Amino acid sequence: MATTPTDLSSVLFHEQSPYSFLESPIAASAPLRPLDDDDDFETTFFDDHSGGMTDEEIAMLCNMIDPRALPLPPSRDNVWKKPPPDPTMMSPTSTTDASSLCSASLVEDESNDSNASLLDETDSVDAKKQCAAAGCHKRVRSRGLCKAHGGGRRCSVSGCLKSSQGQGLCIRHGGGRRCMVDGCSRGAQSNGRCKNHGGGIRCGRVGCSKSSQGGGFCRSHGGGKICKDAGCLKGSQRKGWCATHYHEFEGAPPSKATHESMHCLRTLDSTFELRQIAKPRVSPVSGQSNIPPVNSFEMEDAATVTTGRAAPHGHALLRRHISLTDHLVTLALRAIALFVGILPPMCFVPLGRVIGRLGYAAGVRKRCVKENIARAFPALSKAHRRRIALETYENTCVSLLWFLHLRAFGRWKHMESYVDILFPTEYLSDLRRGPVLVTSAHIGCWELLPCIHAPPYLHVDNVYELYRPLHNAPLDAFVRLLRQHNHPHIHLLPDKECLPALTSILGSSMPDIVGLVCDQRPSRHAVPVRFLGQTAQIAPGAALLHLRTHRPIWFTALLLQDQGKPFCLYTLPVARGGAAVQDTSVAEIMQQYATLWSGLVRAHPSQYLWFHNLWKDTPI
Repeated sequence: MATTPTDLSSVLFHEQSPYSFLESPIAASAPLRPLDDDDDFETTFFDDHSGGMTDEEIAMLCNMIDPRALPLPPSRDNVWKKPPPDPTMMSPTSTTDASSLCSASLVEDESNDSNASLLDETDSVDAKKQCAAAGCHKRVRSRGLCKAHGGGRRCSVSGCLKSSQGQGLCIRHGGGRRCMVDGCSRGAQSNGRCKNHGGGIRCGRVGCSKSSQGGGFCRSHGGGKICKDAGCLKGSQRKGWCATHYHEFEGAPPSKATHESMHCLRTLDSTFELRQIAKPRVSPVSGQSNIPPVNSFEMEDAATVTTGRAAPHGHALLRRHISLTDHLVTLALRAIALFVGILPPMCFVPLGRVIGRLGYAAGVRKRCVKENIARAFPALSKAHRRRIALETYENTCVSLLWFLHLRAFGRWKHMESYVDILFPTEYLSDLRRGPVLVTSAHIGCWELLPCIHAPPYLHVDNVYELYRPLHNAPLDAFVRLLRQHNHPHIHLLPDKECLPALTSILGSSMPDIVGLVCDQRPSRHAVPVRFLGQTAQIAPGAALLHLRTHRPIWFTALLLQDQGKPFCLYTLPVARGGAAVQDTSVAEIMQQYATLWSGLVRAHPSQYLWFHNLWKDTPI
């Protein structure tokens, strides 16, 4: 007999006694009138059932009054149905007639009904013990909810909805045990200490002392949850989302692009999308990743494109509606790239100067360029600074034309015809020992550097280049195609939340290169350095990776030159590791990078990209 949720007495009865199914005969019997003071039990009982009670019925009623005399009811696991006797298999001398068979069948049907009622009521009891929240199977604490969804005792602080951990307070407001370290007020995880002071579960990676975030490992070694947005590799922070996707989609689901736009973007991305197959899993026994970092990324094939699952960066771009203007801009850039690929190199310098002068006359970022140059070179005259600004536009256009020209028709495979590729012996020695961090700046033609630091000019397996995705999805796909040059050893990684992936790559022993451009001012986590005599803010990612992995850092640049081959290559050391790594700070490493960067800019001021804000305070 299934109980209704509103019948509280029946619920309590079912939870306390396994014989609740025996209540059905009482409910089916005739209603008993209340006893008066003058009534006798025997006369009253037999008056209500005069002439209708047999010995078997009286015995059954006595058993119902004292259920301890009954055998234990069958459990859910051993409930079985006895098959009825086959009349054809009975002996001819059997005295069993049709009436006895009918009565036996009726008894079995009643038994089966009672067993089914028992199963239904057991399921109902199990369901009532589960949390009422959708999809939650935890045990009820109170009010039909588990502890995570509001059941149990709450914190007594006004406005706090967290569960009580002790003294009527949650962990945040003083409940539960505190860390035993002097001056620490955090909640104790284990051994009387908080996570910061050694409490809780530690990471299973050998040599790592960080706290476990899930699966027995810290976030850097594969632990913790990731954002529930498809393709996002950031850590989960709020309601299963990362911070970026929480602010973007919470309360407003992502809009889907049209079918035509999706098909067009998949066609563009079908040959060169970069995606991460799986997060590297770290073995708790050996402490080594059973999925090598170099194999964690592969080119997206046509089968993946047909499934509609985009790469991490491609999926993020699909959330923005792709308009017809986006496709027209991309088509125009493709036409320009094809035209430049056909032009002879002798036309690049005059054509680049003409386009640069047009951009200077149009005033594209002109104010920012003039302010940056005036702040970097205050001792120069206005005419000299104006000439540097004009040459900046010209050299930027010339570098862009060279980039498009060398990318076309596989010319990037013969870079030795355009630049003298000579590397320091120390740089080659560092590569033989493992991965190397190679930094650069927005000076010269930095987009061609991955082709020079890749095979066949260097004996490396992979070159990982960080990039920032564009908002225009078709244009971003085409620009990534230009940057990658269809090179089998060059891979592009989005710059957002890339530190764990880069740490895994640099932690291997394979000869890989991680390329970073560090001269732009980040939105957060910046470190101050002295650049051209002024205080500038740059990203500390290269220094953090160096201190974490002890991998060397080098600086490289590809600059235009007037004589000989079109380009000149610079490769300079920033921090090479060794015993002095632990004594070096992040600021010192980034200052060494800024010193090399400043030296090249002073020697070639017109080849630097002055179009972005370099200094955090108000420019002059």
